[in-house]
Amino acid sequence: MSIMTLEDLWVDLPLPEGPRPLVRGVSFRLEAGQVLGLMGLSGAGKTLTACALSGLLPPPLRAARGRLRLNGHALDLSRAGAWRKARGSQVLLLFQGAGAALNPLMRVGPQIEEALIAGPGLPRRQARERAAQALERFGLGARAARSHPHQLSGGMRRRVLLALAWALRPRVLIADEPTNGLDAASRDEMSQMFSQLTQELGAGLILISHDLRGLASWADHLAVMDQGEVVEQGPTAALLARPEHALTHSLVESLAFLEGAHV
Repeated sequence: MSIMTLEDLWVDLPLPEGPRPLVRGVSFRLEAGQVLGLMGLSGAGKTLTACALSGLLPPPLRAARGRLRLNGHALDLSRAGAWRKARGSQVLLLFQGAGAALNPLMRVGPQIEEALIAGPGLPRRQARERAAQALERFGLGARAARSHPHQLSGGMRRRVLLALAWALRPRVLIADEPTNGLDAASRDEMSQMFSQLTQELGAGLILISHDLRGLASWADHLAVMDQGEVVEQGPTAALLARPEHALTHSLVESLAFLEGAHV
């Protein structure tokens, strides 16, 4: 069942001489339980697409046009007010770098509580209980809840973001480079936790990553972006076996070279 359909997304940077398109005509679908890998070189437009999908484009960037259906309901990508209730509870974007995604001035537990009050509108007592359950679910107890983000390790901060997602229970989860900077064992652990979370929530996951090796084993479907456009997409195994676009072909060749170097 399709839980998100995006058609013809354009993101513009307004300039005196006229708007400059940074994302052009991006379209894809996301199914419940599906992992969609969004890959491409730096500057390809992956994070801008994610920000547009979650109503978090930084000014002066704007979604010039595009049609988004979420759980069968249309959302206006250009209207910030349309996202007030959908953000977090329906679509949650976890930014690259758990430290940057968390408020350094607030303790971890209250941060999750406030998100539950502002998003789903839970009463404070219920929000506090669910925040505690969420932290416990990912191996973080009362001590972590009372800590500021800088008092936690990088791995623990990533777990806090997973706990936030579990507490908010979005239908669409977008993760921007969630395994960046981790060693192989930590990447495997993190990917397993994301997979479990997606299954528990019955959500779809959009995974933004430069790690083609990880996407090859994790994503069901791939969309390759280049210079603001989706240049190729399809089921992961088929796309990697028979890449058609030059960028995809070069990425697959690079992966094959790296894999061969480790034999």
